[in-house]
This record gives sequence, structure tokens and C-alpha cells, in this order.
Amino acid sequence: MKTRRLAALFLLLIIPLSLGATAQPTVFVKNDVGVLRGARITLVKAVPPSSILLYLNNGTLIYKDVRSGARYTRDFKSLAVALEVRDGVAYLVLENGGVYKLSLPHLKVEGIFSLLQGGDEVGVSLASVSGDGRFVAASLKIRYKDITVNRLIVYDTEERKRIFIRDPYSPEKLFKVFSVDFAGNYLVVEDLDTLCELCELTDNYIEVYTVSPQGVEKVSAYRTGLTLKFVGGGYVLAQRVQKDSLTGLYETYLFLLPELKLLGKAEMGQAKSLFVFMDKPYVLAREKSGGYRLVRLTKYMRPASSLKLPLRTDIGFLGRYLVVYTITSALLYDPDNFREVYKLPVNVLAPDYIPSLVDSKDTVSLARYGPNMYVALTMLRQVKLEVKVVADNRPIADASVTVMNTEGSIVATGKTGADGVASFTLKPGEYRVQVSKEGFTEPPPLTILLRSDKKITVTLSEKRIPTALLKVYVDSQKGKPVANAIVKVTGEGMEYSGVTGREGSAVFKLPVGKYVVSVTAPGFLPAEKTIFLRKDATLKLVLRQPTYTLQVNVAAAEKRGDANLTVKVLDANGTLVGTASPGHPLSATVKRGVYKVLATSPSCTVKPNTFIVNSNSTITVTVSCKAPKAPTSLLAYVTEFLANETLKNSRTNIPLTLPTVEAPNGTPVSLADLARGKVLVIEFFYTKCTGCRYLLPALKKLAATKNVQVVSLTVSPADTEIVIDAYRREHGIAWPILRDTAALYQRLNITNYPTVAVYYSGKIVFIGVGSKREVEELAKKPEAVLRLISMAREVLGSDMRRLPEILILVGLVVFLASASRGGKVAKQEDEGEDKGVLLYTDIGDIHSVDSSYGSDLDEALPVEEAPEETGEIEEEDWW
Repeated sequence: MKTRRLAALFLLLIIPLSLGATAQPTVFVKNDVGVLRGARITLVKAVPPSSILLYLNNGTLIYKDVRSGARYTRDFKSLAVALEVRDGVAYLVLENGGVYKLSLPHLKVEGIFSLLQGGDEVGVSLASVSGDGRFVAASLKIRYKDITVNRLIVYDTEERKRIFIRDPYSPEKLFKVFSVDFAGNYLVVEDLDTLCELCELTDNYIEVYTVSPQGVEKVSAYRTGLTLKFVGGGYVLAQRVQKDSLTGLYETYLFLLPELKLLGKAEMGQAKSLFVFMDKPYVLAREKSGGYRLVRLTKYMRPASSLKLPLRTDIGFLGRYLVVYTITSALLYDPDNFREVYKLPVNVLAPDYIPSLVDSKDTVSLARYGPNMYVALTMLRQVKLEVKVVADNRPIADASVTVMNTEGSIVATGKTGADGVASFTLKPGEYRVQVSKEGFTEPPPLTILLRSDKKITVTLSEKRIPTALLKVYVDSQKGKPVANAIVKVTGEGMEYSGVTGREGSAVFKLPVGKYVVSVTAPGFLPAEKTIFLRKDATLKLVLRQPTYTLQVNVAAAEKRGDANLTVKVLDANGTLVGTASPGHPLSATVKRGVYKVLATSPSCTVKPNTFIVNSNSTITVTVSCKAPKAPTSLLAYVTEFLANETLKNSRTNIPLTLPTVEAPNGTPVSLADLARGKVLVIEFFYTKCTGCRYLLPALKKLAATKNVQVVSLTVSPADTEIVIDAYRREHGIAWPILRDTAALYQRLNITNYPTVAVYYSGKIVFIGVGSKREVEELAKKPEAVLRLISMAREVLGSDMRRLPEILILVGLVVFLASASRGGKVAKQEDEGEDKGVLLYTDIGDIHSVDSSYGSDLDEALPVEEAPEETGEIEEEDWW
């Protein structure tokens, strides 16, 4: 008996109620009551317009549409801490740190992210997703001084990185997180900044942060102590867990987001549930006399009205109605007067199956009963009606279907398609359906009650009238059959249509009478003829192709003195239409179609070289002519360009196997992959190197050259990911900036910065040191020489431990002194010679030396023999 009762609960219930003389609204609700054997429901989520999500303790996620019954599942084999839905996408956050992005309804995995980074992080305890679905805020469990505390993070799923961290190690300390909620893109957190369990009842803060791609910033904070809260609708409704020792009541607050402006507070009984619904706060509070009272409050937390409810109760909402879940029923109340308008009986499996985990979203409300039972309700604001019209068990197309209400007013009309079906979207209620079709006997109207989606079939009886066959042939002017032409036969309020086959014909069986036959086909003018059909007949229609006026103008792309700018215009078959040149356009009468334009000179190109004519058209084509140029070597261009930009340089022939280095975030990057098929330019630098910045304009020009790959390698451990990112943004660098974790600078014996090395086909073929731009700029300022000499003396006289900085200053002084006397920096050319060592000079190094690596910078390490690379550069189009 209990099984039959539970099955009956899946039926649609429509209960119009009236209390006294006041008419109550008719409420149309579809419900779903389910019991999941062998598993416990841990998370629930309502998904508008009519679906629910359930997560079980065995790691199974279930999606179900209450309205249609469609059901999808996916297994994750892990406990979950959060389940959110944003714009048709579900976000599942697991205790092990995994975040799954799932498309609904099929639960297809669209993305996987990890919130944990190892180290002291042992799991996720709380999580929430921003309103736009981009950010995940989570409370992580970490080990701190042999105890478990929390770390608050915000993770950007688009950038796949953390953009905010707060924990015991932060300047603004945090030890425990009690709740994490998003209101749009405002993050609302309740936390504790002291390591004190007794302080949780009094010292907790509710804090609000703004979250955006630019970062996370605190907006407001309010100390409340431990609370039960609801976040939504632009408000935070919270009640302190600690009761007042004098009154025995609990302080209840209403805050306005994001400033946490206190709108009002009240002392109430202990709350089981609270939320803001239709801009009004509601609290389900325990009464001293027993049971609960559902209280509606004003924005200033003054009681407006209330409803007495029994124990074992929880609340939600559905549409504009409040939902009260009890162990015997689910009831809908009008919030204006707390009058009952709907009741769904519920048979629980055991007396301790108390409703909990209520989630409500507009037209869907869901509650868990006990560990494994759920009750879901959805408001039916619209239902679908499908009317199928048949005669002799075959579908009837173009039948007229009229839907009327009980007063006889027409609410919808439609025509049946080729399948004999006409579809309507209607409000639930009682309707009459009338069907008619020329040549058929009209049946009486059919009365139906729409409580859910419904399909009905109406059978027509055909009137027997004389018919005849009409065969229509469609030809072109050339006498060829026209296939795929649309033939329409109209008459006596009826229209028949067909498409010609390969032989150019279409056949119709028609009632005897007068008809208009019309034919249309792509690329032809329409044709029409009126006929009187008395017996089987054949009709032939000839279609003519339209003609259009075409003018083609010619313009030269640039003045090169090339007199041969003539172009030819051809049709799709390659037939010459005519020629045109600058000042001598082509004018012709052509048919609809695709036309080609060709230059008569092989050294010229035309844009556009094809166009379509489907109306009177004027087309202008541009002719570009250029004389053949001798191919220029890309490698020679790069080395010569850098030779003109650097202070010292050398042509080298050093075999080298390119190593794998690291990106600033630690990701391995293969230099060999970057160099494949390209000329690789490697800049050795560090971000505090002032001379390096003068070389950036030259590197930017090379980076914009086809088949040239520029890479910057920092040699300083002080260049962290944050420092490198700021350096990139400040100077507008678009090429990769990596960390020289393979100590490539040591293998090449590089001690001066900036240094650029050109790598091609397994060898370092060029090395350049310094930037001429820096020298030119410093030479303009003679006073800089005296200032640097003074600085060098101070350093030499005070602290010999600053030897690297002293060497830098001395080198600058010597060089500037040489430059001020008109001296020139020698350029070394070691063609075909491989010394295995970088450049040296008599005038001293003028560029910054990174001393953070110690004396290892000066050690010359052997270079490795490099295998021959197979990548080649296309010489003709690198420019």
C-alpha cells in the first residue's frame, strides 16, 4: 500500500481552494517525491525552470527534470562541499580540492580545476561560486603549529590561478572560516582572526569583499559573533547563535550589501531557517510554548505578520508563494495573508524523516526528508499542447487548429505541419479545441483540461470529391529541365507545393477546379499560369534567367610606373566577358553568377579576384604590381640589425643543445620547441638592469618579424613571477620572459647585461653585448660622468663588500670618459672562429652585472654538441 501511495505522489496535483467568501488562486504544481536506496543525500540544488540536482555520499551527482522526468547521472567517487548553478552550468567542488564545471542537463564535463597546491593544504571545507561563474572562493584546511585552521582563497577559473590568499601568515590574519557565500560578485565571509575557540561566539566578523579580474578588496566588516545567516537579494539576514543571557532571545540583524549597513535588528526566538523573499525578511523561529512561528518582518526588522507552525518543519518558496515542508505535507501559502492555497500530502518512510536542506529558486523548490528521500515542486506557468490531425491513420498537413477558453474566446490558432501536428504553449487550464480542413468533415470541439504537457489526436473524415492528376514540367530557355524548382498550386482556399526532380517535373493530385500554378527557382525569373483542371493534364512552364548591368573599374594599388594594369573578367565557365584598365572600365550585360578577375601581367595581383552578381552592380578592383626582388637572408638581417644596436658583437659558431627552462610560474618551457624552424634571439637580462631597457625597442622590432622568435631569460633569483609580470606590463613586452634555471648564461660565459645571442640550426651564430641607445643617451649628459666618479669614490672609501656595484660604476665612468673624448667602441668580428667565450674589452664593462649568483658567473663551462635541426625558414616571405 505504501508503494502505491508513493507512486501516486508523482501525479500532477491541481487544488483550487476557496476559504470563506475570498476567492483563492488556482495553483498548478508538478511534484516529484523520490527515495534513493542505499545512499544518503548530502547536497541539493534547485535549477530553474523545473529541474533539481542531488549529490549523494557515494559520489553520485543526479540531474532530474521534475516536469519531464528526464534524468542524468555522473559518478565522482568523492565527498562534495559545494554545488552551485550559474547560467545553465553546474559547479561541483569536492573535498579533495577538485572543481568540476558541468553543462546541464547532460552533466558533460566542460572544465576541471584544482584548488589545492600541496604543502600544508589538506582539503576543502567550504566553497562558493561567483555570480558570473568565473571565481571560486574556498576555505581550505591547513596545518598550522600542529593544529588544523583555515586558509581563505579566491581562484580565477579563466586565468587558472589564485588571486587572493588570507591565512595565519597574512598581514591581516585569519584562523577559521565559518561561511563563504557569493552575492553576485560580492564575497561574504564569516571568519575569526584569533586562535581562540571560546571567541567564536563573540568575536566572529562578517566581511564583504569585491571580486574582479583586477583582484579582491575588502569593502566592509561587522563583528557579530557566530551566526546563522542568509545571503541574497542584496541583503545579509543573520542571527547570533549565542542567546542573550537576560532575555533568552537571539539578536537578529538585517544588513544591506555591500556596505553591511545595518537596516535594523530584533530579538527573536532561535531560528531554524531565515531568508529574504520578495524584498522582505522571513524567519522560522522556535517558540517557548513549543513549535515554530514563521515571522515576516519589515526592512527595519519590525514584525509584520506571522504563522504558527508545528515542529519538524522547514520553509522555502515557489513562485510568489511560501512553501512549508512538514513530515505530513508540503503546503503553499500566500505571503500577503498567510492563507493556504495548495497542499501536497507526503508519506515519510520513518517518523525521524524531518525536512531539511531546503533550496528554492523561482519556479522550483526542493527539500530533503531524512537521509535519502526528497520532495520537489515546480510551478507550471506554461504547458505544451500538441494536436495531431489524422485521416485514415495518415497525418493531415495544413489543417486549421483553433484553441478557445471556456468562455469561447480564441486564445491560439495554428496549422498542422507535414507530420500532422500543431503545437501550442498555453497557461494551465480548461480549453476547447476545434479542427477543420477543406475537403474533410469538421468534428465537434474537443474539451480538455491542461494540467501538464499533453498530446491529443483528432481524426477527420475525408469528403469524397472528384480529383485529377496535374503533371508540371519546368524547362529553361535552352530547353533543359530545371531541377529543385518550387512549384505551388493555389486554388479554392487551398495551396499545394512540390519540388521538381532531376527530370524537371512535379506531380499533384488535385480536386477538379480552377488553379494558379507558380514556379520559382534560384537564378531564374518566376513564372505563373492559370488553368482549369477537369481531368488529368500536363503543363509546361519555361523559366528565363534575369540579366544585370555590370561595371568593373580598375584602380592601381600604388604608383610604380607599370603601364600594364589591364584585367580580364571571366564568367564561371571561363568565358571572357571583357577587359578593363584604369580609366577604361568594363560595362557589360551579364547573368547572375560568380565572376573571376585576372591580371594580364604575371607580376600583378588583383583584389578582389572573384565577385558575385545578383543585381545591377559596380565593382572596383585594385591591381598591385611589383618587380621581383632578390631574396634576402633572414639570418643575415637579424645579425646585421643586432650588430647596429649593440656596443660589442661577434659572429660565432658555437654548437649548443638548447635546454629546458622555466616560466615565471614554474612551468617547464623547451627552448628547442620555440626555436624550431625560426631564428631564435635570446636576451640575457634581469629586471633591475637599467641598460637592458635601452635594448627593448630593437627586440620589439625583431619580435614583430616573421619567423623570428625572441625570448628573454632573467638570470636573477630576485625576479619572481610578480616582478616579471610587472616588468612585462610596464614595457609592453609580448614575447616570452623565462627564468634561466638551466644556467645557460654560465655555459656561454655571460657576465655583462644585456647580452643577446642569436641561435640558428644548432649553433650560436652571433653574440652582442650592451645597447648603443644607452651610450647615446648618457653621452648627452656630461654631468653624469662627474656624478658617477663621485659615487665610485664614496663606495671605494666606505665598503669594499660592495665590489660588484663598484665595478659597475667604474666601468660606466671609464666608458663615459672615453665617449666624451670622442672615442668609439670597437666591434669585434670573429668570422668562422669559435672561441667558446663571450666578448671582452679594454675599456671596462659598462652594463649592470648581476652579483646575486656570486663568483659562478665567471666560470666558463663546456658547451654541448647540438644535433642538426630540421626546421627551415621560408626565405621569400619572412619580411
